[in-house]
Amino acid sequence: MSNIIYLRPHHVLCLRFYRGEGYSSTFNEGMAAIARSLSCGEAIVRITSGVDDICKNCPRACDGVCLDEEKSARYDKLTARIADLKQNDTFTWADLQARLNKTVFTGDQFSSICRDCTWAYICHSIQKP
Repeated sequence: MSNIIYLRPHHVLCLRFYRGEGYSSTFNEGMAAIARSLSCGEAIVRITSGVDDICKNCPRACDGVCLDEEKSARYDKLTARIADLKQNDTFTWADLQARLNKTVFTGDQFSSICRDCTWAYICHSIQKP
């Protein structure tokens, strides 16, 4: 059976464009391990809310709460609405990416979600139309 990786909706976008930059070496190692598991088909994604598996290594998470929760929750809400993601939905990484291609990555949907993200410059520099 595959491992389950719990991700909040906007983190599926972050993982798509992750290229080794992040808050700390511990964060980067955790993010890279998740990305590898997903790209190799070793894990599936379960949509969750609040602190998820990526947040476990993030210095912006404290006692199970994101210090940027208001902004993160806004990203989650927009991503979930646009991609029609619901709490506890489960996907293979390939199926989730196909869904994002049909929803989030059409028109300017992606830009509207992450317009004030600290890391948006990375994603927008490598996003393919």
